[in-house]
Amino acid sequence: MTAGQAIQQALHKLREYGIGSPLTEAALLMCRVIQRDRSFVLAHPEFPLSPKDMKTFESLVERRCTGEPYSYIAGSREFLGMEFKTGPGVLSPRPETERLVETAIDWIRSLQTQYPGKVMRVLDLGTGTGCIAAGMAAGCRDIRVLACDVSPDALAYARRNIQKLAPGFMPGSRVELIQADMTAKNFESAVRSWLRREQAGEICVVLSNPPYIPSGEIGGLSPEVSRFEPRLALDGGEDGLLFYRVIAVKAARLLEPGGLLVLEVGAGQCEAVGVLLEQAGYKVQAPVCDYAGIRRVVTGVTAGHG
Repeated sequence: MTAGQAIQQALHKLREYGIGSPLTEAALLMCRVIQRDRSFVLAHPEFPLSPKDMKTFESLVERRCTGEPYSYIAGSREFLGMEFKTGPGVLSPRPETERLVETAIDWIRSLQTQYPGKVMRVLDLGTGTGCIAAGMAAGCRDIRVLACDVSPDALAYARRNIQKLAPGFMPGSRVELIQADMTAKNFESAVRSWLRREQAGEICVVLSNPPYIPSGEIGGLSPEVSRFEPRLALDGGEDGLLFYRVIAVKAARLLEPGGLLVLEVGAGQCEAVGVLLEQAGYKVQAPVCDYAGIRRVVTGVTAGHG
């Protein structure tokens, strides 16, 4: 059988199981099997498959039809032009989270023009694969990022990704990883311990893409999310706002005057999160939309600036 014939068979099966963009996904799965890029696969439908290749391809298609995320099958996902290892036990990077990182990068670059040579400290809450921390270090020079997560599985992925991507970080930038629970009483002391090692007093920017799905809605999500991705990275409590309440208070105590809190929010949560930040004393900035036009990033500035 040829690659083109196999893709056509898979296309119908993926469509039957409700997989979005079935042709694209079938072609991407074929890329994994024959170790060629998508342009080659689509341009050479006559490429012959060995029985072993065909068996492997069919196995991958079956996995995708169960709802297993393509990123888990592929073992990686692209984010801000970088490739991140991902798999069971960690939330795969999302395109909308790029807007979170880009917002913080713009803020820091603006500050660096005002204070040349100043080293900026950044806190990434719930780092997952490490995509936010790595995105910051690759986008800004002279920053130190503390990236934390409560999940040892997530931190294992983050550690591999940071080690692999560190050579591409901007000059003077680096990332440190710690296991920490942002809801724990000793969380702030763990962060301040890092600041002492860094010989710094406070943090310039706090970023987070926290769990924000209301507990009762998780079962209704697509199977690739509800069945495969870790509930720990999804469940935002009864109303989806549990972690925003925690972060708003703790970040305010860790940020320098005029420091920035940058949060990714779920669709429809922008106003509620903005109110939480105002109640915690932040000056809320204009929301940032994702590529679909959804208000996705909420930012607040601590007293003393803005």
